[in-house]
Amino acid sequence: MEHRETHPSKDTEGAMGTAMGTAMGTPETKNTGAARRSYTIPVMLVIMVILGIIIVTLLTRLLVAEQRLVTHEGKRLAKGYAACVSLGAQAVPALEALLSAETAVDRLPVKAQLGALKPLADDCAELVVEAAGREGQDPPEAEAAFREALDRIAAKFGPVGNHEGPLTESERAMAEAALEAAKAWSDALRVYRVPESDQNYRLMEGGGPWVDAAGQAASLLQDLAGRLEANT
Repeated sequence: MEHRETHPSKDTEGAMGTAMGTAMGTPETKNTGAARRSYTIPVMLVIMVILGIIIVTLLTRLLVAEQRLVTHEGKRLAKGYAACVSLGAQAVPALEALLSAETAVDRLPVKAQLGALKPLADDCAELVVEAAGREGQDPPEAEAAFREALDRIAAKFGPVGNHEGPLTESERAMAEAALEAAKAWSDALRVYRVPESDQNYRLMEGGGPWVDAAGQAASLLQDLAGRLEANT
């Protein structure tokens, strides 16, 4: 029996070559895939760097904005504390002059000087209210109490010395009580120095000895109002 060798046709060979090429990949396909992978990693790194820069920039701006707010609040508190310090510092010599004045004419400029302290008292009131709030008190109630004490003191001092001759015994007792309170007020506030830099403004906003000092000053004012009314 005659044996015949069979050979694949050209079409079969072409199909087999195409299949093997698809399975194994042509050199051009391999090179394209490698090129894509080589570009992907650098692009991702660039994107990550850009995102990192954006995040850092946003956080920095947020921190700067927050720092500005804290600094502004610290400056407001420092202004109020400075007003409280000036209130005591100016009240002491004015009250000493009132005690030494012998006539109504001599007392007129002194009483005008005492009346001019009201703007300082108003600015000081804001600081005292802030301190009261940080001590757990109700701010509106603290402000009402502080301003009521100021009004009571002003009402008692209004008619003092509005007559010829030296102060009466009762008037002198009131002036001496006010002088004593003013000196104690200044001593209470001396424990804290008014800040003058942005860093110290921010420290003040965070609290500190000024809170307790302001509370002591408010108590002194309440005590003085009571003493003046009891002296009537």
